Amino acid sequence: MKEVRFKPHIGAHDLDVKLKHISEFIGAHDKVRLTVVFRGREMQHRDLGMKLLGSIRERLVAIASVEQEPIPDRNRLVMTLVPKH
Repeated sequence: MKEVRFKPHIGAHDLDVKLKHISEFIGAHDKVRLTVVFRGREMQHRDLGMKLLGSIRERLVAIASVEQEPIPDRNRLVMTLVPKH
């Protein structure tokens, strides 16, 4: 299993680079855990993390399916993707 971490305020280019890495991991038949890490006042805006994970899910729907829906874990949101067969 591979893990990719994000912050809720990630730039568009940085997100594209991380999506490329996720696509490579899924292409190698690895599970991928997506983690959005919140710090300080960002904890009040968990909806931004949910939107981020939702947009990632939409962009990778052709190659991956969701094994675990986003769940809160202290200062994180965690979602797991698996390759489609």
